[in-house]
Amino acid sequence: VTIQREHLHSGVRQYLHRMIICLGDELLKYIPMAVSLLLKDCQSHDIQEFIPLINQLITKYQSKISPFLQEVFVPVVDNIITCLNKPYDPQDTEELRDRVNLQKSYYLFINSLAVNEVTCVIASQG
Repeated sequence: VTIQREHLHSGVRQYLHRMIICLGDELLKYIPMAVSLLLKDCQSHDIQEFIPLINQLITKYQSKISPFLQEVFVPVVDNIITCLNKPYDPQDTEELRDRVNLQKSYYLFINSLAVNEVTCVIASQG
């Protein structure tokens, strides 16, 4: 089931990346449902692959997607922090590399919010 889930999520992410370019604003109404399903029961690797998609959405739609980002910001950050806080074996270099990559993805996400002038998403979290 996990392998099928990974393949399905990968396909959905690839499809959405392409549709962002092709459909423009028409895609906005489908993003909340797709993102909520992609974030459900996600692991560290899933989030790392999800962040480029959310960054592309931020770059493309900027303030148009701000209300949606305000809803999804906390779940994304919570998932990242949960994955980073899980215990791990320091001798496991693959796990260590995944953690470093996840942290980089987090920084890219925050940077994308700042560069595209949607920092109101962060400020509105109270």
